[in-house]
Amino acid sequence: MPPNSPAAPDPPSPSAERARTPLGSALLRSIPGGYDITGLPLQVPPLPAESAPSWLRRLADRYTLTPQQILRVLGDEGRPTTLAALHAHIERNAAGITQHLRIPEDDLENLCCAPALDTLTAGYLQLYHHRAWQPSPASRYCPECLTQEPTAWAAAWRNPYTVICPTHAAILHDLCPSCGQRPFATMSWLGQVAEPWICPSRRPAPRGRFGRPKRGVRPFCGHDLRTVTRQPATDDRRPDPGPTL
Repeated sequence: MPPNSPAAPDPPSPSAERARTPLGSALLRSIPGGYDITGLPLQVPPLPAESAPSWLRRLADRYTLTPQQILRVLGDEGRPTTLAALHAHIERNAAGITQHLRIPEDDLENLCCAPALDTLTAGYLQLYHHRAWQPSPASRYCPECLTQEPTAWAAAWRNPYTVICPTHAAILHDLCPSCGQRPFATMSWLGQVAEPWICPSRRPAPRGRFGRPKRGVRPFCGHDLRTVTRQPATDDRRPDPGPTL
């Protein structure tokens, strides 16, 4: 009798085929109805005239993550150390952010564009004082604006000449009354999980025996800036011009 022929191997399962091919993930995304499972479920579009840190904090708050964790989800492992680096990150990953959040690229460009007053300030100082100028990352704030929904920090609040909120006829605050820090003066807020109206600064470092700051991770302030007393802008109450240019 002729020897038995070897049994034919079982055909590979569809799941095994998808695991071996780079098209497996693409096949999984071919869902009827145009639903894209690569996008994040909660959309937080930037608001007009909003600053990039404000939008990133609002987005992180919706997911109960830190802004730094959101940046990693959106395609970059680096940690921006300056406001300019944050703008560069958004511009560099604009395509991925648009895909994940379904936000038009024009809205992302507006986040990174300098407000008109910043452009005028830089031009004035260059023309008449021969000085190069960059806006500080620190921001003033209007407590009443922070009570609005959705809560946003205006990019114009960073300009030293923006001292009054035209919407509420109130003087903008420069410091947090609890920690005494200027909001967004450093990039430490990237590691904070907080609502947009919470102070983004860390508390000052305690002093040691010889007046030197003690080492260690300082806690975040956590003060609710919506509760800060309103300062009406009247003729007999001049606003503090803030730090020198």
